[in-house]
Amino acid sequence: MTIDDIVEENNGEFTTQAPGSADSFRREADGSIVVDGMTQLRTLNRRLGTQFPLDGPKTLNGLIVEHLGDIPDAGISFQVAGQGVEIVQTVDRAVRVVRLLPPVGRRVAPLQTSPERASSSS
Repeated sequence: MTIDDIVEENNGEFTTQAPGSADSFRREADGSIVVDGMTQLRTLNRRLGTQFPLDGPKTLNGLIVEHLGDIPDAGISFQVAGQGVEIVQTVDRAVRVVRLLPPVGRRVAPLQTSPERASSSS
């Protein structure tokens, strides 16, 4: 067993790829995916099945800043293009690390009331 194995066991898969590279994703045990803020939206859409728009900003950082109108503080969560997003780290006026909240890349049907509940409340 190596140090890398121990770190991966405790913290999930990690990568030594350069930030912003197409392989800088880390899947967490809860189903979320941690990505570099400089990752291209096209790459996220292709690799993770997200539906981020491609007609504006090119990176996740750019999309977040455009959506919020400012650099958000770490810990803020919100929806953008139907995907739950949590800011993990900002550095030098840029979003550096982002957690894509589960489900990632799938559309979820809206919460529906069961027929029993709907009929009993009338």
